[in-house]
Amino acid sequence: MESIKEETVRSQLPDLSLAEFDFLDSSFFRDAGRKLPSPEEVLKATGKEMGDDGVYHIREIGVLVKYGHRSRVHLDEALALRFINKTFPADQVPAPEVFGWRTAGGPGFESTFIYMSFLPGQTLRDAWPTLSHEEKSRISHQLADVVRRLRTVQQDPTDQFIGSLHRGPVQDIYFSPDQHRGPFATAREFHDFVQLVSAAAIPVEKRLPEPYRDMLPDTARICLTHGDLHLGNILVARSPEDNRISLSGIVDWAQAGWYPEYWEYCKAMIVGPYGDEWRDDGWINIVLRPWEDEYEAFDFYWHSRCP
Repeated sequence: MESIKEETVRSQLPDLSLAEFDFLDSSFFRDAGRKLPSPEEVLKATGKEMGDDGVYHIREIGVLVKYGHRSRVHLDEALALRFINKTFPADQVPAPEVFGWRTAGGPGFESTFIYMSFLPGQTLRDAWPTLSHEEKSRISHQLADVVRRLRTVQQDPTDQFIGSLHRGPVQDIYFSPDQHRGPFATAREFHDFVQLVSAAAIPVEKRLPEPYRDMLPDTARICLTHGDLHLGNILVARSPEDNRISLSGIVDWAQAGWYPEYWEYCKAMIVGPYGDEWRDDGWINIVLRPWEDEYEAFDFYWHSRCP
């Protein structure tokens, strides 16, 4: 696969400080005069108040609105979707198409509204028990193809970083919002912080030696990462022509960014429920290369960290 330079796309992303923004070259605006519904219209239709979280599918105009308090719904997700939309055709990486955003609400109720396309299908979590072995294999290999395509996007080797897709702080829920979160200049710097976070609440003099830091490779390749690749964020749908099931979407790109190559596997393993066939019967190993040592360290740090 031909490699893609990330800085070309990143340089075209809009400023996050803007209170509202429309992606006028998106499919929603192809018809002249179309306008996205205001935050007030969304809340009125859903019966929610400013600061509440929710998802609103407006079928008449083909728009899904993800909204909530800015501490929980971040504009970084809008930029991540835009990055993916501008880098890959929808049939190569099936992410929602982002149409725009709005911010609204007074002090304490500041809210974010992200407008995007609605993707058809049901979650792979719901579909999985009904699938045949052949269908599970088909979906798993389609997901593996998507991961390989994400890996074709390359950073400038002389200017690498670990952070969000717009070169901001990492958005992964491993880190709490009040922590530094980068962006980090090297994998070593990132790994040192991963270790620090796991013991942040323990006084230095009481911290016990642990063997896991050396299991996180400071020479790891930095890769474009979804960051939350579990069955609830993967959509599948059957063709009306032949009833064949296929991957129809990958949603919730809120934690997407640039991370060490093993991070996608470790996150997918840690958020997958124990005893789940996807995780424990090896299906995930079709989608993502296993990183067993790194996962052992990640699992320790994940369960040791203070939320």
